[in-house]
Amino acid sequence: MRGFLIDEKSIREISLLAQKELNEVEKLMSEKHRSPLILRALTERREVLSKIKQTFY
Repeated sequence: MRGFLIDEKSIREISLLAQKELNEVEKLMSEKHRSPLILRALTERREVLSKIKQTFY
């Protein structure tokens, strides 16, 4: 696997975008009357975004 370089500005942008999306997912999850299928999809998305944020933070 080849390595690649990401500049600091891009890292900040990725982190900010992940946080923004994570906030939106949390907001959607807090709404009432969500179906179990939607909640499961939102939970999976939250996990992926959290991993992205940890990687680039």
